[in-house]
Amino acid sequence: MNIKFTIDESNYMPLLAIPIALAAYIATVRIALIARLKQYNVCEKDKKKHVKCLLLYLIPVDFNFIVSALGMLLIIFFPDYFCAESLNCIKSIVVICLACSVIYLACLHLSAWVRTFNKALK
Repeated sequence: MNIKFTIDESNYMPLLAIPIALAAYIATVRIALIARLKQYNVCEKDKKKHVKCLLLYLIPVDFNFIVSALGMLLIIFFPDYFCAESLNCIKSIVVICLACSVIYLACLHLSAWVRTFNKALK
C-alpha cells in the first residue's frame, strides 16, 4: 500500500492558520498553568508537581505545531527556492507533524477527561 501525504495547493493560506491557532492555544494553556503554579504554596508539592508535568507534556506538541507552521510558511511564501522533491518532503513533514500533534493533544485531553471522571466518582 502506497500512502502519500499531500496538501491541497488551493488551501495553503487557510491551512497555515491551523498550526498557528493551535500553537496559540497551547501558549494560552501554558500561561494558565504557570499562573496556577504560582498560586500554590510550598505545602502543595503534589499539585505543583502535577502542573509541572503538564507543562512538560505540552512541549512536544507545541514544537510540532511550530515546525508545521514554519514548513507551511516555506511552502506558501518561498516555493521557488526549493525543487519539487524538497517541497514534497516539506509537505510530508508538515502533514506528519500536524497529525502527530493532533493525536498527542487528543491523548492529553483524553487523559484529563479520565482524571476528571475519576475525581467525580470519588
